[in-house]
Amino acid sequence: MPAKRVVKKKIGASGRGTSAALHSRRFRGADLRIRKTAELIAEHIRKMIIRGELKDGDYLESQGQLIDSYSVSRPTIREAFRILEAEELISVSRGSRTGARVHSPKADVVARQAGIVLQSRGTTVEDVYEARLVVEPWAARLIARRRSATDVARLRQCVKAAYDAIPDSARFAMAVTAFHEMLVELSGNQTLNLLVTIVRDVINRHETRITTSLRADTSQHELRKLAMPGIKSFEKLIAFIEAGDERGAEKHWRLHMENANKIWLEGYRGKTSIDLLD
Repeated sequence: MPAKRVVKKKIGASGRGTSAALHSRRFRGADLRIRKTAELIAEHIRKMIIRGELKDGDYLESQGQLIDSYSVSRPTIREAFRILEAEELISVSRGSRTGARVHSPKADVVARQAGIVLQSRGTTVEDVYEARLVVEPWAARLIARRRSATDVARLRQCVKAAYDAIPDSARFAMAVTAFHEMLVELSGNQTLNLLVTIVRDVINRHETRITTSLRADTSQHELRKLAMPGIKSFEKLIAFIEAGDERGAEKHWRLHMENANKIWLEGYRGKTSIDLLD
């Protein structure tokens, strides 16, 4: 079924009404930048996407129709499109007769930009692990509060995947990461989910480096011996959650992560900046 085409409303001819209103006010001590018309159009379309007036997969009007709708020039519409493309809210197929295609906002876009900012500030790996230590124990508490049989079943599936992956250190690291991510996802807190998405790539890259070196120097028997305490700790957390013990779940998971961080950060404390660039 083809995606529906959406016709948008005018925001005022060339945005002149908005600019004039801003010019007519006095701002003491303020350095006010009057936004360009393309930015106003991009903001109008962005709001329609965020509010759900434009759905994922919808098409905007053609550039010619948008020129008429907004009473602006073609370069202005193209600049608005560039802004929205950079935010990955639309995609434009060059030469297509359809308009730009709409995309729902993605957490990965925010995470990628946030990661770049963190790296530019010289953020350390230890800093990122400390942030996750703040988030996950509270997520465990929230899951225990809800005490859902479905949540418990999904967490147990993650534990089984981790156990089955033990002979392969790289697969095991991925399975452990999946357990951590599932824990926050099941908390139902969208803000915590976004925070974890931001640090996910940093943690994945760091732990992949560690497990790669382990795989080269450690036998399968030794890997299993190293992995089993973590598996048992996962199972203990699930028992707290299943019992609805909020305080026990939070306390246990904080202790687990403090101990795990000592292992993952051995030799990396306070001196290794994150690196997200290939």
